[in-house]
Amino acid sequence: MNSALRPTHFVAGSLSGPGQVTVPPFIWSWTEKKQKQKNPSVIDEEDPHSHIISVFHIGTQLCGHPGFVHGGLLTVMLDEAFARCVSACFPSGLGMTANLTVDFRKPALPDRLYVLRADTGSVEGRKARVKGSLCSLPWPGEEGEQVLVAEAKALFVEPKFAESMVPLYRS
Repeated sequence: MNSALRPTHFVAGSLSGPGQVTVPPFIWSWTEKKQKQKNPSVIDEEDPHSHIISVFHIGTQLCGHPGFVHGGLLTVMLDEAFARCVSACFPSGLGMTANLTVDFRKPALPDRLYVLRADTGSVEGRKARVKGSLCSLPWPGEEGEQVLVAEAKALFVEPKFAESMVPLYRS
């Protein structure tokens, strides 16, 4: 994200800092062009599919109940990663959340590293579907495996007025 936009951005600004989202997330993203079938006997279009893996740390000051990360924060983190994921699939690079469903699987603990994975499922015109998961990692030296905290799916729409918006994820 452009550093000039960070102070007014919810996650990069308000939620970032000591005890919160402590450092900017590490993000790996890539896009594949897959053949799209209009007709089962003819493959003639490319369908972009984008993927994201994000690793970030959630500190101790973003809890709902003491000792548990607020579910709203987890939803925000999923929404942010999903928006970045689908942005590569739209000509304008902009998508807005039309619908987001989150299924929480286990409580999220503060002061942990989290891995968020997101993949576009389909892109049709100005609409893109994306799904993903959020897992927590144990601290080095702790027993255990990663824990599935939440799974989500969403529908994003490229706004008709996209040309009047500032792109967040393209420089």
